[in-house]
Amino acid sequence: MVAKIFCKKYIVRIGGDIPWERTAERHGTKLSMGEWYAGSNHRNSVLFFVSRCVMKGADVVIVPSELLKNLYTKYYDVDESLVVVIPNPISIHGESIPVETKRTFVYASRLVAYKNLSFVLQSLSRLLPEYRDVTFLIMGDGPEKKVLMDEANELGLSKHVRFMGLVSQDEVVKNTQACLF
Repeated sequence: MVAKIFCKKYIVRIGGDIPWERTAERHGTKLSMGEWYAGSNHRNSVLFFVSRCVMKGADVVIVPSELLKNLYTKYYDVDESLVVVIPNPISIHGESIPVETKRTFVYASRLVAYKNLSFVLQSLSRLLPEYRDVTFLIMGDGPEKKVLMDEANELGLSKHVRFMGLVSQDEVVKNTQACLF
């Protein structure tokens, strides 16, 4: 509104989809983001209408992926020529150090419902009878940590899942270099 009043241009940088993320975080949906939009569930979200208004008024909308660009042009009616994809930066940590690859899966991000780690844990529990040497490292913290820890225990994964909490970026890189997935 301020930009319009003072005839100023404005740029919006969006790192995710707030309406779907908030709905999923509150356990309001088990649908993927694409399914949620395809089913017109976004039409009931005040955040959708506010976000749409902000984006449609912007001179440029910056997103980190083609997925979000397609979402915003299709469902938010944002002109495709105004949406620019600038990927998130990847920090460079010098030369790669050769490491022994372990049968480890790595996750490093916030522990929130819409990341669907419950599905990953359930899938892992099905893999374990055949692949007993697999380890799943979960790096991060968030509102779902206790729920995920309880679920890992209920699924009998306590020996295979390590909740590492908040770790440094160097620790994430080190574990990622040595992981299978």
